[in-house]
Amino acid sequence: MTRKRATVSEKKQRRAYVLRMIGEGWGLSELTTHVQDSWGLSRAQARRYVKDAHTEFVNDYEVEDSGLLFACIDKLERVARTSMEKGQYSNTIGAIKLLNEMLRLGADQKSMRAPVGYGQGWRR
Repeated sequence: MTRKRATVSEKKQRRAYVLRMIGEGWGLSELTTHVQDSWGLSRAQARRYVKDAHTEFVNDYEVEDSGLLFACIDKLERVARTSMEKGQYSNTIGAIKLLNEMLRLGADQKSMRAPVGYGQGWRR
């Protein structure tokens, strides 16, 4: 059975779709499987679409380091928000922990000091 080849306009639409999905926070492996199943492509073809879109996505954000940082922060905030809406609380906690580490907010317990005299017991 021969498959119909995608036209140039279909390829552009597919590329735009994959780029949008990457922007929404889809993982590359998950997106490759989704593209493969949705369009009936081989794994290699689906990987090519995802790889090309990911390269374009990364190149758009490599303007400067602060721009990349803000893009990552935006993505993590989006992940936390959508995870919270879907009831995936472990993903929400993970995204917030990464934000804390990236921004060095000091909410991690390793950097917090115990009060003076804590853990020394009662002295007479």
